[in-house]
Amino acid sequence: MNLLNIHIILYFLIKLSLSTIHKIHLKKNNFLYNPIKNSLLRNLSQINILGNSSDLNYYYTYLYLGNSKQRQSYIIDTGSSITTSPCKPYCNRCGKHENNYYEIDESDIIKCGTNECDNLRSSCKNNMCSFSISYSEGSSLNGIFSNQIIRLKENDDNEIEEEFGIMPIGCTSSETNLFVTQLADGIMGLSNEDTNFINQLYNYHIIKNNVFSLCLSQKGGYFSISDIETNYHLESNISYVSLLSNRFYYIKINKIKINQNEIIISNNAQGFIDSGTTISYFPKNYSDFIINEIKQTCELKDNKKYCGKYKYMNDLGSCFIFENKNYMEITINEIWPNISFYLDGYIYVWTPLQYFFNYSYDYNYIGCVGYNSVNENRFTLGSTWMHGHDLIFDRNKNKVGFVEANCDREEVENKYIPRDIWNEIENKKIFVVKNIYFNWIYICIIIVLVLVVLILGIAVHRLRRGKNFLCFYVINNNLNEINIIRLNNENEKNINNNIIDSKYRMIDSDKNNSVELIMNKTNEIKNKNNEEEENKNLKNNIINN
Repeated sequence: MNLLNIHIILYFLIKLSLSTIHKIHLKKNNFLYNPIKNSLLRNLSQINILGNSSDLNYYYTYLYLGNSKQRQSYIIDTGSSITTSPCKPYCNRCGKHENNYYEIDESDIIKCGTNECDNLRSSCKNNMCSFSISYSEGSSLNGIFSNQIIRLKENDDNEIEEEFGIMPIGCTSSETNLFVTQLADGIMGLSNEDTNFINQLYNYHIIKNNVFSLCLSQKGGYFSISDIETNYHLESNISYVSLLSNRFYYIKINKIKINQNEIIISNNAQGFIDSGTTISYFPKNYSDFIINEIKQTCELKDNKKYCGKYKYMNDLGSCFIFENKNYMEITINEIWPNISFYLDGYIYVWTPLQYFFNYSYDYNYIGCVGYNSVNENRFTLGSTWMHGHDLIFDRNKNKVGFVEANCDREEVENKYIPRDIWNEIENKKIFVVKNIYFNWIYICIIIVLVLVVLILGIAVHRLRRGKNFLCFYVINNNLNEINIIRLNNENEKNINNNIIDSKYRMIDSDKNNSVELIMNKTNEIKNKNNEEEENKNLKNNIINN
């Protein structure tokens, strides 16, 4: 076993022990930890849904953005694909809403040409990843995307939970029509498209399952992410229906039955689940069938005085004006019939308590059926149609589940639901931790193993270090010998060079002495010649005289 293998084993044992300790800490906080992806994953249940289908006409929840935890309210909309709200300093044409515009830094803006921008399937404006969406009733939103830290809910002490994740959020720069006047700050896109809020959480490894559920009532409800909240289900089984589209939540409706009468739905008429639409919209022939059945029930002798006077209202659809509140309650609880929608594999029962909503009108009580008629061959199943059921949207399986549930809660406790097991991940079961005593035994065993491997690693390391020192010593001695030989060679070379230099200097000295001797001899000869020349001249002078 070499040192590298020891280090690798030591690393993974330490990682496993720390992971186990961290897992226990996370379990106390009811989080889930996925050791395969090595990221903190959450299953969130019972998130507050506020709003109603009578006066506010929409349902919403809160997100808390950025380091400063800026609160923003978002309409829950299964018909939209983008989550966005007005932000500073970019929103110049936006309305006044519940909260101040949230602030973003320029560094948070997602730039064009990045993978993030490509995944959002957005356009570009001034090198910023941007969007523009329009709705059938004429409203529109424009803006850019930025990466934001998000927190999804408050705890019981009204303190915002710790950081939930970082993901792209829309920064609205302009709003039109209904978006300008609504109280909520923005919209939370939950459609079946890849850019929706849940899919972004899943892609950024913030949640484990690409699943969410909505349970709406006349007032409020709850919202679950990555998990299914079963505590309020009134049925033991969840019935799943296949979706007909990869973009929106279209389902097949086979027939509608009221009392003993029924009407078959044509193959072309599909149901579109849209929580962002308040009342539902049915094709006219099916809408007429429903209201005629309700009228016929009210026309019965024993029921007539309670049902009140029928009145069609353009914005609200089919309504009844009651003489008093007592008559209205008798009508809802005892007279109006259930409306059954036969889906593929599930009978969706829409009770009067679920499809009814009321208004105070000229000192009388007015109650309306939660749908209106349209001249199109599509059922828009709005939030009124969703009342009293938990709808589970499973994007991985492209299915939607239905189960009757008690969603009628104005205030929902925000808390994490305790988990008894660690869920199965990638078909591999994670070790089940059931007892804190057993947890600590497990941790102690891991620590002992780590210490043993650590001691073994140190011993092997020291042994290898001793061998390395011996090798170094031998090599060092050899190098010293080589250096001594090299030094001797250099010294010998220097001596030879000195001898050669001495010889050259001797030759130079002899050469200089010879030259000097020749010069002296030459001078003697020259002096002798001069003397002879002088004598000769003297002699000639004497003769001439």
